[in-house]
Amino acid sequence: EAAYGEILRMIKEEEPPKPSTRLSESGEALASISAQRKTEPAKLSKLMRGELDWIVMKTLEKDRNRRYETASGFAADVQRYLNDEPVLACPPSASYRLIKLGRKHKVTVVTTGLVMVALLVGTAVATWQAIDARAARQRADEQTARAETSFRKSLEVVDRMLTRVGDHRLADIPQADPIRQELFQDALEFYDRFLADHADDPQLRLEVALVWNRRANLHDFLGQYPESQQSRQTALDLLRALHDERLDDADVLQTLADATAAFGGVEHWVLHQTGPAERAYRQAIAYRQELARRFPHDTKHRLAAAAIESSLGNLYEFTGRFAEAERTLQSAIDVQTSLLSEDAPCLRVVEAFSSMMHLATVKGGGPLGDTRAAEVLFQQALALGERAAAKDPDGTETSMSRSIVLLRYGELLVRLKRPGEAEVCFRQAVDLAQSALRNKRHPQALNGWLGWGREALATLLIRQGRTAELEQLVTDAAQLAKYYGNAGDADSASDRFAAEIETAEKLLAIEPGNADLRRRLGKACFAYGDWRYHREEQDAAFPLLDRALDFLPDDSEALDHRGGILLHRGQWEAALTDFDA
Repeated sequence: EAAYGEILRMIKEEEPPKPSTRLSESGEALASISAQRKTEPAKLSKLMRGELDWIVMKTLEKDRNRRYETASGFAADVQRYLNDEPVLACPPSASYRLIKLGRKHKVTVVTTGLVMVALLVGTAVATWQAIDARAARQRADEQTARAETSFRKSLEVVDRMLTRVGDHRLADIPQADPIRQELFQDALEFYDRFLADHADDPQLRLEVALVWNRRANLHDFLGQYPESQQSRQTALDLLRALHDERLDDADVLQTLADATAAFGGVEHWVLHQTGPAERAYRQAIAYRQELARRFPHDTKHRLAAAAIESSLGNLYEFTGRFAEAERTLQSAIDVQTSLLSEDAPCLRVVEAFSSMMHLATVKGGGPLGDTRAAEVLFQQALALGERAAAKDPDGTETSMSRSIVLLRYGELLVRLKRPGEAEVCFRQAVDLAQSALRNKRHPQALNGWLGWGREALATLLIRQGRTAELEQLVTDAAQLAKYYGNAGDADSASDRFAAEIETAEKLLAIEPGNADLRRRLGKACFAYGDWRYHREEQDAAFPLLDRALDFLPDDSEALDHRGGILLHRGQWEAALTDFDA
């Protein structure tokens, strides 16, 4: 019974081999079978494959729907084969085989199917989540890009506003300066909010550096130089890091060069810190020279490097390093004059004659002692100054630079004992400074040049004995007394200071509440005390400065001088009180 059950199982479950397969697996019997049919083994196997296999396998199909319905159907299919006609039998399709396999291994197929469905569902969910995440990232990137564009547009708007507000033409509008100060303060607040929100944003590092630099420029305008240098130092740190990462980015390098030069300029001209200024100038020149090597046909980088060299040469002159000053200034002049075309902008002309003036001062006043070369340079500088003035007749910077050239040339002419020519230079310098003051730009510097010119002219007139002419020119008695003192006539200076103080006291006794007279007396006391202070007559200067502060309690220069005297006397706490005030 066991053998019979196995036979039944094989008939029901196992597929019989095809005749061609059985024949090819018959081994040595194949040769005998082939010989009986008078053919070759390979040919016999080939003959069996295909349609004969299909006919036999159709007769043995376990599915009654796929077997021949009758014996005559089977015989007709064999006849069709013999007649070389298409037979009805054909191999089972892939779908049929799959269905049969499923029926035979139902549990395995169901389990596999469930696993496949789970995998397909999981894959679909994961794909959907990936697509959704990518879409979310794309939306976030688009929002970030829009935000960055908005930030940049906002910065551009603020920059344009500051450019227009800083236009020197607005200086002529009554009471415009307080409004400009308020607008600059608003801009500072805008920049501070920007930095608070985006200081650590890696996508906006260049913009953040530029904002720190703009913030520094605003502090410069407001006279807050320690704050401006702190902001500029932060900008420089960011720009240096960016430059290290983007060595080929010319925009970053140019911005770094400009910021470094600006840092050196404030250290040099405002804070008088020559060490940091020199280091900054040298680094800025190196940056600009690197840009000039990269872009040899773009002259702006060579000109910018030359302008910084001119400032460095002036610094060397200020610190007594005359040989280095001459070498550096000559290098700047060589570049500036070689690139100075007829249609060059006014700024380039001003830069060139300013460099010539500094070199002339070095040659004429330093230990180099080449007064002839200095005079030639001064004359060349003045010629360029006239050319710049023709391009920009109302330019404050041009007038300032021409005034300085005339003052320094005049001083050289005095040493050369040519007082008539020196007087012409001094008078022209005073006229230029007074004219430029009407534009209300750089008033502090211009008043300094104006005072220098008046004092130089007054000293010249006093030494020539033209005191009557001088007293018609200078109406301020205290200032006139100071001129006498600086010209070396100490007795006349003391007499005139004392006379002015006595006059102011008498007038104030008549009108004790007159604010103008109180200021006049305070100024007279300060002028006399300031003169004695600089002559190192501190015991005589102290009571005069002390009295000046009774009438001018907020005069910072008087407080500074009095504090210096107290410090010299060892009265530290009192000195610190004056310095703090």
